[in-house]
Amino acid sequence: MNTSHQSFFQPRLFLILAGVAVAGFFVTRSSAQTVISLTGCQNITNNGNYRLANDVSSSSTCFSIRGNVTNLTFDGNGKTITTTGGDALEVVDYGSGAPSNVTVSNFTSSSSVRTYGNTVNHVTFQNLTVNGIYILGSDDAVIQNNTVGAGGIQVNDSDTIGWHPLRPIVTNNTITGGSTNVKILLEIWGDNVHPCPRLDAQVTNNTILNTRNDPPPEATASVRIRCATHTVFTGNSIRSTGTTIGLYMRDESDNGRYENNTFWTNSQEAIRIASGNVDKTFPANNAFIRNTFRSDAAGATYFQAIGGNNTFSNNIFWGQTAGSIVGGFGNTFDHNTFVVRGSNQGIQTMSYRDGPPADTWTNNIFDYSGSAVFSYDGWANNRYSGDYNLFHNRAGAVSFGNQGGSLSAWRSTTGSDANSREADPLFVNAGAGDFTLQSGSPARGAGSGGSDVGASLAAIPGCTENWSCGNWSTCVNNSQSRTCTDANSCGTTTNRPALTQTCTSSCTENWSCSAWSACTNNSQSRTCTDANSCGTTANRPPLSQSCTGGGPSAASSCPFSYQWNTMSGSVPNGDYVLSAQAVSTAGPATTSPWTSVTVTVNNDTSPPQVQCLPGQTICEPEAINISCTGPGGTCQATIHWQTDEASTSEVEYGLTTDCSQQKTRPDGTSVPCTYSLGERYDDANPTDAGANYTDHRVTLTNLQPDKLYHYRITSCNISNLCTN
Repeated sequence: MNTSHQSFFQPRLFLILAGVAVAGFFVTRSSAQTVISLTGCQNITNNGNYRLANDVSSSSTCFSIRGNVTNLTFDGNGKTITTTGGDALEVVDYGSGAPSNVTVSNFTSSSSVRTYGNTVNHVTFQNLTVNGIYILGSDDAVIQNNTVGAGGIQVNDSDTIGWHPLRPIVTNNTITGGSTNVKILLEIWGDNVHPCPRLDAQVTNNTILNTRNDPPPEATASVRIRCATHTVFTGNSIRSTGTTIGLYMRDESDNGRYENNTFWTNSQEAIRIASGNVDKTFPANNAFIRNTFRSDAAGATYFQAIGGNNTFSNNIFWGQTAGSIVGGFGNTFDHNTFVVRGSNQGIQTMSYRDGPPADTWTNNIFDYSGSAVFSYDGWANNRYSGDYNLFHNRAGAVSFGNQGGSLSAWRSTTGSDANSREADPLFVNAGAGDFTLQSGSPARGAGSGGSDVGASLAAIPGCTENWSCGNWSTCVNNSQSRTCTDANSCGTTTNRPALTQTCTSSCTENWSCSAWSACTNNSQSRTCTDANSCGTTANRPPLSQSCTGGGPSAASSCPFSYQWNTMSGSVPNGDYVLSAQAVSTAGPATTSPWTSVTVTVNNDTSPPQVQCLPGQTICEPEAINISCTGPGGTCQATIHWQTDEASTSEVEYGLTTDCSQQKTRPDGTSVPCTYSLGERYDDANPTDAGANYTDHRVTLTNLQPDKLYHYRITSCNISNLCTN
């Protein structure tokens, strides 16, 4: 229902409008329950609960929430917002005030939504299907339960402005995209300053599928954490089927916790930690716990500048080639499983450029094939400390290269790995990514304190395609098609069944049908015959239909007549077949042939719509011709509006919207302020509820001067469909 509730202040000589709402607004009795129906794109500058009434479109940003609004909700009501330039919705500070406590939900758009301004705080975007979500500088943003396209989710400082988007929450979103214009599908970026701010971002339980497949620059990644300290990143699943990095960390992204995540890439590393800007320190003091880092064509890791005091515990690193560690100090690698699938590949390339303390390697499994376990650049014995590790070369004996060759020589040279051993860890199924230890594995109980060596994860959390297909379509032009769905939504098509096949069109149905039978018990039937006798019924026309009638109706005299009221509201619009037959009442019983006629019911099912008055861009009623008599007298005002079809005119009004108060009717009597349809007053005759007009003018009399009046209009069409 489109509604409008207006207010006006009536002084002796002039008018002040207050609380004006556009046509289509509905106001309940309690302001806390106000629902404002929106029918077109606009700026929103007043508090309230807004609901989108229909699909809308714009050549620029559609909705802009701005000004000093707070505790505002925007319910998209499942509708679609289309823009050809700009965002679907923005929450912004344009110097006119800063919105806060804004919740935006439940609409679809191929465009994006955003916040802008470091004074725009506590904004929630939820249950949206949009191209992108951008938080530019706003604090305490919540992004949850959204489906996001190639624009991704970006939480940052807009690069150079210096805003800090503090305490963002990004949870339970699905992001899918491969746009060449968007390098990062999920970015948490605190600022471009040193030292980096404490963001306290929480990124949990999101699913990302990145299909970008162009030659990547260094920064191209599914996830980038940049200058964002104290990030909590847990329970996320990141899959790159193209040429992007999984997780890319840089620029003092310190003191984070990354736990129970899966990073699975195609041709780039699953995790990269890099130096970034020259004025920033390397990421430090982060904890990586029970994660899976998998790359199908590269190393699982590339620690170009790892920083110090990072902890890696119970992670699986599964790559095609060796990973790399450059720099770093005081990092701990404990109970991890490192596996390289390729041949002639070591586990890690280490380039130690920083000073002590040494990195510590304990209770890890290193499984590879070919060359040395480690290769070095700038090696120093005081840069490595390890023990209780298990080393395995699938191609032969383990080698430590120029640092001693064999395990025993390595111990002598480094003074490390006294309790480490060389053996096959006996994985359950390494080829399939199941690195669970068999019952007889030498890694069982061989770690410090009697623990098992390696990660405690049972297996690489992969994805097994599970396809189910519909029936083949009818053979057309010697081709058939079908749809197939992966129940596990892996995002891959490696094992997808064929979607098309060739066929031979042996027979084409050619149907012809008899006339419809007489209407009996509100039903008619007919017979249809396939001239080609294909033996199939894929294209057979319907053999029955509903109708109105079903038996003779006696009449006392000629001519006979039958009346059918189709405006009762119980008759849906559409075509109906009415059948008639004459039956004799005297002499021998005879009947005439049935005669049928088709009747189209096309009742008006839409209420009248309030139209724009001349000079208006937003359609709304208005108070005009306000005048008062002399001192101590009364005032009157005319309410003016237009409708798109002939309708009745009614105005309800009073000094308050509280229905426990009184309102004054045009006849001078007082009745409770009730906002229900009932009394209707048209501008020609206040007592005539049957007159219909498109231009409505109702004059309210006996108004008190210097008072704020509230009014509501009602217009009903001939079908008694009403708009308030």
